[in-house]
Amino acid sequence: MLLPLSAGILVADRLQAKPWVFVLVTLSGLALWRLRRDTWLAPLGELLLGMGLGALALAVRLHAPVPEASAGPVPLTLLTPPLRRGPACRVEVYVHGADGGRALVRTPEEACSWLPGQRALGRIRLNPLRPSTNPGQSSPARRWARRGIQRAGSVRQALLFPVGPPALGLAARLERARRALGDGVDPPALERRSGALLRALVSGDRGRLSNATRRAFVRSGTAHLLAVSGLHVAWVFVLTHLGVGWILRRAPSIAVLRRAKTLSLAVGVITAGGYAVLSGLAVPALRAAVMAFAGTLALLGGRPGTAWNALALAALVVLAWDPGSLFEPGFALSFVAVAGILVWGAGGGRLASLVHGTLGAGLATAPFLAAIDAPLPRLFLLANLLAIPLFGAVVLPLGLVTGAASALFPAAAGVLGPLARAAGELGIRLVEALESPNLLEGSAHPIRSAIGLAAAGFAARLASRRSFRAALGAGGIAACTLLLALPCGSRTRAEADTSLLFLDVGHGDASVLRSAARAWLVDAGPRIGSFDAGRHVVRPALRAEGLGELEVMLLSHADRDHVGGAREILEAVPVGELWVTAAAWQADVLEPLRRIAARRGIPIRFVSAGDRAWLPPLEVSVLWPPQGFVGSDTNQSSLVLRVEGPHGCALLPGDVPRTVERGLAHELRSCEVLKLAHHGSRSSTDSAWLRRLRPWVAIASAGRRSRLPLPHAEVRERLRAESVTLYETRRFGALRVRFTGAGLVVEPHLSEPWREGSP
Repeated sequence: MLLPLSAGILVADRLQAKPWVFVLVTLSGLALWRLRRDTWLAPLGELLLGMGLGALALAVRLHAPVPEASAGPVPLTLLTPPLRRGPACRVEVYVHGADGGRALVRTPEEACSWLPGQRALGRIRLNPLRPSTNPGQSSPARRWARRGIQRAGSVRQALLFPVGPPALGLAARLERARRALGDGVDPPALERRSGALLRALVSGDRGRLSNATRRAFVRSGTAHLLAVSGLHVAWVFVLTHLGVGWILRRAPSIAVLRRAKTLSLAVGVITAGGYAVLSGLAVPALRAAVMAFAGTLALLGGRPGTAWNALALAALVVLAWDPGSLFEPGFALSFVAVAGILVWGAGGGRLASLVHGTLGAGLATAPFLAAIDAPLPRLFLLANLLAIPLFGAVVLPLGLVTGAASALFPAAAGVLGPLARAAGELGIRLVEALESPNLLEGSAHPIRSAIGLAAAGFAARLASRRSFRAALGAGGIAACTLLLALPCGSRTRAEADTSLLFLDVGHGDASVLRSAARAWLVDAGPRIGSFDAGRHVVRPALRAEGLGELEVMLLSHADRDHVGGAREILEAVPVGELWVTAAAWQADVLEPLRRIAARRGIPIRFVSAGDRAWLPPLEVSVLWPPQGFVGSDTNQSSLVLRVEGPHGCALLPGDVPRTVERGLAHELRSCEVLKLAHHGSRSSTDSAWLRRLRPWVAIASAGRRSRLPLPHAEVRERLRAESVTLYETRRFGALRVRFTGAGLVVEPHLSEPWREGSP
């Protein structure tokens, strides 16, 4: 049933048909299966039945009721525990009323302590979920729709009040127990990173983990240790099984002694399943719990256990529970890792089994990691060989015992807590010491390279096990994909195109200048908190455009909203040359870029007014600043670029103020496309500047800000006075400007403008 169910989920997501259509498919399959059991129609009926059930499960969510909130207070019910996001929280709620339904709401900080089932009254504003606004970027609207959520919004004027008594349902009790378990290993008053790690390991709450700790685990290849997965569920099962078995074997009853193993296994499976539920029932935890249940059932029933059947059963249960998880990276990584271990095969001893398991899981998941822009560290094998025993045998057991003891034996928890936190700190330091560069760093096609690497590894392993036919097939795949991963692949496949792509990076700038297969990047957007425009916007866009490398990356000046994402680009994308002004290159904010450029041998070119370069058929000219110029602030020395070809011109003025514009105006010729300087601030885009350039189109790359929105009202008025058409990335998403023989063409990423005030 797994394959038809998965196929049905994919069909429903693609077709977006109403649920009644798939009800008919399900009934048709059931009829064929029941009425034609002895004919060839029975397998067809089973196929239709499985596809219909899978499609129906997702279609019900995709076509869930769309809530609407009135202007006054509306009653709400919390459906999930609030997730802290800075000074506020995000929570799924049910909006009651004539047009009721599920919604995603941003709430004030005081609501972060509420429990699922809590009823509240609040004034909220709901809007459709914002779709993907850049090429290659996943759509949050589609992701949440697969969970039955069609609207998102926020509490207006911080008016949200609890109504009635605190929630006492099952979900609330589980969340209260989960928080108590987390507080047992990570008392809120301590605020230590080791405590935050233990909280994540034991209760699945990763909200207190710092970005630095998360990056250390990702860059060492041990990020899987942070998720409640098979390792965690297995330890709960083993500890419970051993503890209950030890108690039962000392019982005076002969009947109990005879059933001690059976009872201890049953209690272990039940406890492991309960722990998976308590930790939030993430995909890895649910998979591990189902596989443990299947294996224990086979053992108690005297039947041979089959790992592949258990894995397929776990996938079936996960998809039945949450059909939208099929599209989540965690689903693929969890199941592919286990499948890789099964295909690779175990070694002889414990150390050999650990080595082989790490290699099998690491190589199998490498293409998926490359697809989501996660690194495959060069030392991932060594890191896992050292970290898995430490976390599996010391940190995690100590954390689990401390968490359980905090509720049953507080005195014991006072002794075990410092030991657990000391072990957690040791684990963090080990992981930090094992950070290493990405194995696929610099590859023009990281996904193809990862597939080739994985296929080559499995070919060698299959050959060592004398499965020569399978090894030959894997070797052929490795050779083909590695050949396609060569840099020349992007040049032969790239679309012949001359365009400027202005990416939606919020309050910042990032533009891709492209001529056929050659590309330049002008600025790389901001890096704010967990959002890195280089990783989350620019790299996916380059991949979607079929651009595996950059000929030039150009940084207009040293402001963080222009250079914040540059580090991720330099580390992951082959860059031929880095352009920057001499003054900007000395800024402290560019220190990480100086180190990366030196390590990777990227040539640095200091540019100034008068410099030119060709990107046939385009000519790129630097108009400002003069050589040796140092302004009173970074904006005054921002680069001004003119991109001109046979079919049009674009001017990219960075963040230069009005004084620089006026000084340049008398030297400029008309230009069809103007990117507004300083995101449309009132200090730029002078009237004389506009009259001299006579642009047809103005591009504003500005963030979504409720206070002082950009472009400024005065700038909008100047554009209207000069009859300039304004396009904003916050309303239209990424904007592609094509220079064609038939004229200038502007292609917004969003088919309809996004209205103001949407989340």
